[in-house]
Amino acid sequence: CFSKGTQVMMSDGQDKSIEDIQVGEHVMGKDGLPRSVVGLPRGYDTMYDVKHISEHNPGAEAHGMMDFTVSADHKLILRTKQNVVVTTRNHGGKTYAAVNYFTLEDSKYGVQMVRVKTKAFGYHVHGGQAGAEEKARLFAAGLDLDEYIEWTIEAKDYAKVDENVRSRTTQLINPVWLETGEIGKWLESRGQNKSLAPTLAYLLGSWVGNDEERDATDYESFIGEQVTIARAQNAEIDLDSDAESDVSEIFEEVESDNESDLSVTSWDQRGDLTAKGARKHNISNSVILDAIEYFGVRQKTQNGFVKTVPQHLAVDDISVRESFLAGLIDSDGDVKEFKNATISTIYKSVCYGVLKVARSLGIETSITTENAKVAPTGATQLMYQVFLNGSAVAGVLAKCTLEKNKSTETDFERGPVPFHFDLVACGKQDYYGITLDEFSDHQFLLSNMALVHN
Repeated sequence: CFSKGTQVMMSDGQDKSIEDIQVGEHVMGKDGLPRSVVGLPRGYDTMYDVKHISEHNPGAEAHGMMDFTVSADHKLILRTKQNVVVTTRNHGGKTYAAVNYFTLEDSKYGVQMVRVKTKAFGYHVHGGQAGAEEKARLFAAGLDLDEYIEWTIEAKDYAKVDENVRSRTTQLINPVWLETGEIGKWLESRGQNKSLAPTLAYLLGSWVGNDEERDATDYESFIGEQVTIARAQNAEIDLDSDAESDVSEIFEEVESDNESDLSVTSWDQRGDLTAKGARKHNISNSVILDAIEYFGVRQKTQNGFVKTVPQHLAVDDISVRESFLAGLIDSDGDVKEFKNATISTIYKSVCYGVLKVARSLGIETSITTENAKVAPTGATQLMYQVFLNGSAVAGVLAKCTLEKNKSTETDFERGPVPFHFDLVACGKQDYYGITLDEFSDHQFLLSNMALVHN
């Protein structure tokens, strides 16, 4: 169970507070399929804060951490990396060559946990140091062990786990396998080819990352500059179509000598794809402009317009998510050896949106900040830097169009990303939980994509 306000990812990709979920609703499973809610446990107990330990730039202000709060009896879903070590130990005045390794077994506390197990070979038994060490090496080589041990333990018992085990134990950030195809559906509703969704996503990412668009308003001139890039991006998509369905459809302008009605329904108000509102304008229009408005890539705040990365991109088609990040990287990213990338932005909304989309793809992600001078005013502003790493970055870089960023590596395995954590008792609170169908795996995703147990 969890503290009040904990955000859960529902089966459609939307977020909902744990206390607001009802019996009969469905949450997101680790395979992208729904898990049915059949019960709503409630109570009051000692709670534990899960504190994400980041290895990237330790000591800096924390951003994008995987923190959440669980009840004492909450089962933590854990992964421990196996560690086989041949060492020397002394006991009772005698010296031994010893093999230490991890195993999951019953403990003296009455619960299963990963423990350090030792097999020792005495010098005095095996003909001295050389004989004992050879026996130890052969024993270690013959161990048939998986790379990881997958296990669960209740939060209240985690402190009883050996420190050596805890140091190699993580929780998991799970990729989102649901693919809603929303951008493709939106294009299709406008009479466009839905296969252009990755291209449109690339262009939206390019606009979000473009340094010259800091005020998030003057986007028409930017679109014209992106036509060449869009055509290059489109060359990677098998449209199997004639010239009339070329990517230039996305830039087709509708001229009007008079003020005209353009029906645009924002994503937040969408319901379905039927237009419900209209705005007046007397400028040229294109699909990309409508997409910026509809999907909320440009939002109005008290301080003016800002750029953002819509959270719902994290459940759109995987190729769309990758293309969006590729556009951002080509526009304002820094790629190192085709293995990792850094995206810089002054917009907190962009930073956290990139974080969610990247994590939904199984990309290792972390955030740092620095004060930097921002053109054209030269004023100093807080700059967010989102670092993308791991094998799944290859899927994004393969969709870049700039040669300096584009990777040809596409052979990778998308999977959960581990995160190290501390568990700290934080007093008694009300807790809220859900019970999943007895035939399920009893696992689901929080909004931050932490894989958790019901």
